[in-house]
Amino acid sequence: MIRITAMRDGFRRCGMAHPKEATEHPDGTFSDEQIEKLQAEPLLAVEIVQEQEMTVQDIKDLLDEMKVDYPATAKKAELKAILDASKEKREKSE
Repeated sequence: MIRITAMRDGFRRCGMAHPKEATEHPDGTFSDEQIEKLQAEPLLAVEIVQEQEMTVQDIKDLLDEMKVDYPATAKKAELKAILDASKEKREKSE
């Protein structure tokens, strides 16, 4: 994952406007060449973040914080899918 923060809101680089708020992009969003350009840009703070494996309890805690219901018997894969869908829905509504 790559986390990008622009020094100037809406600053454009690599075909994308970058906000002043830190924004996380999944692996594969940018090519290696684009990542090099982003890292070389002084108006962007770029951080490569290694995602840690979340436990079932971590996912349940996040869903609880987001006030998202989930089946009590849900397995990790199902909980992760619910979490991802909930995050995507929130991002679209903002």
